[in-house]
Amino acid sequence: MHELAQLAVGGLFLGGIYVLIAIGMSIILNVTGILHIAHGANLSLCALTYSALESVNVPIAILGTAVVSLGFTMAGYELLYRPISARQSGLFPLFLASFGLWIAGSSVLTLIFGANAAHPQTSLNSTFDIGGLHVLKINLLAFGVAIVCYAVTRLFLTRSMTGSLMRSVACNSEMTDVWGMPRRRAERVAFAIAGLLAVPAGIFAAYILGAYPTVGDTPLLIAFSTVILGGVGSIAGAAGAALLFGVIQGVAVWKLPETWQDGVVFGVFLLLILISPRGLSALRIRRAAGAAR
Repeated sequence: MHELAQLAVGGLFLGGIYVLIAIGMSIILNVTGILHIAHGANLSLCALTYSALESVNVPIAILGTAVVSLGFTMAGYELLYRPISARQSGLFPLFLASFGLWIAGSSVLTLIFGANAAHPQTSLNSTFDIGGLHVLKINLLAFGVAIVCYAVTRLFLTRSMTGSLMRSVACNSEMTDVWGMPRRRAERVAFAIAGLLAVPAGIFAAYILGAYPTVGDTPLLIAFSTVILGGVGSIAGAAGAALLFGVIQGVAVWKLPETWQDGVVFGVFLLLILISPRGLSALRIRRAAGAAR
């Protein structure tokens, strides 16, 4: 059981990376309706950019990664999503465009950086004990940063005027001018938030998973699953599901080979979606309605 607890804690802390990706994707989906799966290429871009600049100066590397991430994210919105949405009313063409950007972005990153993984060096790769469990310092830091980013994002959406207007836009985009925030501005803010959240996700992915052109692929698919499972529009649900999937991924290797990790995660996702196609939030709503009766 000690080994199982060790794997669960390691998976929980790794889930912090999934949280950062999932809440960014959830905000974009909630405000714009776009499944921004090209976010996976952005995560890889952040990891590679930070890894390339980290040896020069860490603050410069973080700043450079933020600039590159925002540039990629906002360029995708302004040069791809906006022109397509102006000509097409459906969301499927936008999904295809995002999928194409994801694949093309990964290919370009391979041409520029090569396929080999880079691993930035850090003293935080050492471990310390918590209740007899060995915890990597970098994993704990990633988890802590994810929780802080989630709390700040939630406060922004619930307590700031801009966040409140964004949530209003998500509820009824036809009334945006009445509420005081044009729909396009709300969409830009949503993409900017996701771009900023990708920065710590990419940095910790570089340290924990390595920096290579497809490092964002599996975290992207897991984060996308958590957005659906947590309930569309709920960043709390997405964050909770991201941590759950991190734990599942960690404990999957308890009795199975490491190659089964992703299969177990997505198998659990399919099972949960069969039980509640609208996500875990629908189960909570139904339980509350049953209690009220």
